Amino acid sequence: MNCFSLHRDLVCFLTKWIFLIIVSVQIKFCSYTCKLLETVLAKAVSDEVHKLCKERCSGCEYDHPSQRRHDCLMLTEEEKWVNYGLEAIEQVNNKRVIWHLFLEAMRVLKLEYHSGSVDHLRDLEREPDSALVYSLMELYLDPNNTEFDCVLNHLSYYTRKNAQPVQGC
Repeated sequence: MNCFSLHRDLVCFLTKWIFLIIVSVQIKFCSYTCKLLETVLAKAVSDEVHKLCKERCSGCEYDHPSQRRHDCLMLTEEEKWVNYGLEAIEQVNNKRVIWHLFLEAMRVLKLEYHSGSVDHLRDLEREPDSALVYSLMELYLDPNNTEFDCVLNHLSYYTRKNAQPVQGC
């Protein structure tokens, strides 16, 4: 084995190794931004679920003094998501503010834009079903999912007037 062959093999090995590292980092970054997007969506859907529950509460409508007559107080989180989740997802999709909230979250975390995020959002918006409601509920209610709490707190203060609807996203 001569020196040239050894050098060529080493360059080939290093090139493959660097390529695998780059691909691995891109996959991890994509999954991180996709999880951020799902978390932002789950937060928006949760807000909409609570809004719908409050609007449809007969106790609130008639200003009933008993808390037991208020569905908005008596239903568990899971029951609220089951009852209003699909409609909440549709309303969030119709408002088309998720992309702006996601970009704001990316800005806060100082992350770079990843083109796979647009495709992931389109996949999430396409024909929502009870499985999506359940997975968003699990993500939002998971006490171990504290990775994006600081961003969600920031988005709570991010006014809706700053998040204008986007056409085509």
